[in-house]
Amino acid sequence: MNDTRLTNALTIDVEDYFQVSAFAPYIDRAGWDQRECRIERNVQRILELLEQHQARATFFTLGWIAERYPELVRRIVLHGHELASHGHGHQRASDLDRPAFSDDITRALTASLFRVQNLVKAVAVFAGVVGVATFLTGLQVFDGDGRTLWLTIGLVLCAIPVGAAFIGWWMVRGARAAAPALVDNVHSLLRSSRQQAAVLIDHDSGQALGVSAKSLSGLRIELVARRKELPALFAGVRALTSVPGLAAVAVVGTVLVGLTGTVLMIGWLID
Repeated sequence: MNDTRLTNALTIDVEDYFQVSAFAPYIDRAGWDQRECRIERNVQRILELLEQHQARATFFTLGWIAERYPELVRRIVLHGHELASHGHGHQRASDLDRPAFSDDITRALTASLFRVQNLVKAVAVFAGVVGVATFLTGLQVFDGDGRTLWLTIGLVLCAIPVGAAFIGWWMVRGARAAAPALVDNVHSLLRSSRQQAAVLIDHDSGQALGVSAKSLSGLRIELVARRKELPALFAGVRALTSVPGLAAVAVVGTVLVGLTGTVLMIGWLID
């Protein structure tokens, strides 16, 4: 029997109650910092609900939120959800001129990528600590030819998670540094791309903003060829497509290295 279940996409806007567009005429942006924030407990409830149903979502997060609640961003990512930008100050793209729009996007991406960069850095440090401990344990356990073999195999085994995390950190760092040029790169791509379809929609209003879309694989192929011309966009897409896999290698590898070290330690103590 064919599976007729629908595959649905779930997106969540990470913004507080006083930041919604309906309140814009009544709540001054300058007073946002004086308002009671409910975002942390509300997002935590959503994360728990999604976890109960084994569902994943894309969290469109304001840069304003990411700057003030970095731990919230980390929790979203650690729960396996996709992190996306919702701009910095929740202003409609249709209400901004090009310089203001570019500044809003840059601030939002910089804030979010800074949190992700620190998260990947923490994974790299933890992987390094576990790797060093396991490697030194192997040196204590093995001797003779076994130690010589461990110097090669053990070093590679312990270095893989650290290397994956470091490469991920380097990619996120590069994307963050290139963020100020991202909007100009996107404009250049939209003007010159030959593979176009009519869907670029304002997230809040539903109004069409442009007429270009392409698959991620198609975008990667084009950007590899144009990486010198569009360095910011290339760095962003490279991080988007590569860092999740590298993070998975780092986390799973660290667990395996830690288990290896534990087994070696137990064997050494028993012996």
